[in-house]
Amino acid sequence: YSADLMVGLPGETDADIVQAIKLFASCRNLIRASIFWLKYLPAVDITAKALKDNYISQEDIVKVNHGLQPNYLSTGSVENKEIKERLLNYQFLFRILPILSLKTVTNILDKGHYKKFRYLPQVPVIIIIDILVSFIRRDHWAIYAIYSYLWEIKRRFFRRFKGK
Repeated sequence: YSADLMVGLPGETDADIVQAIKLFASCRNLIRASIFWLKYLPAVDITAKALKDNYISQEDIVKVNHGLQPNYLSTGSVENKEIKERLLNYQFLFRILPILSLKTVTNILDKGHYKKFRYLPQVPVIIIIDILVSFIRRDHWAIYAIYSYLWEIKRRFFRRFKGK
């Protein structure tokens, strides 16, 4: 099975995320773990609550109303630099969970090694981690998706340069 975790929620703490990471790390049959970032939407209760509780500002509401935020796969509606960097630290650890033992994950958390993950190049490292995890855990759906993407890239490349 796979697990998804939404981050960037109003009131969310490091303890909440660590608890989720340890819970998923203890699951033996986990083949994929993904993080999705909260993205506020206009006229939704959580957006109003976030504004009321000062998690977002009136300026952020303008961005929400005009769709000027990164997507939920990137960093969503998290605008606060400190919170964004903190959450990026956990993103890699969560993605690699299916191939790590609970003991290894606990060690990474206890020694604070995860705090260095935000300095890694986000997109390439996540792609490498996802491919590695997919093959190690034999995630057939993900492997199929990888081959499909490679086939499409190859098709577009040859179509573009075939006549040149």
